[in-house]
Amino acid sequence: MESEAITEIVVQRVNINTCGKNEFMQLPGIDEALADRIIAFRESVGGFLKIEELMLVDGMTNEKLSAIWNYVYI
Repeated sequence: MESEAITEIVVQRVNINTCGKNEFMQLPGIDEALADRIIAFRESVGGFLKIEELMLVDGMTNEKLSAIWNYVYI
């Protein structure tokens, strides 16, 4: 009997004030367009003060924020 290899995807925690587009895109539910909008918003306000401010980014939803909550920090 052959055992099947199980591939585990490990998502690294990221600082939302310093990470780049590719790091954002590793998070569940974050596509390239949303990653670009997060970075543009971050630059326009001079950085996030709290994680909840991600909800101010166009395209961010409660579901997406919940999915990434444990993977992001300030």
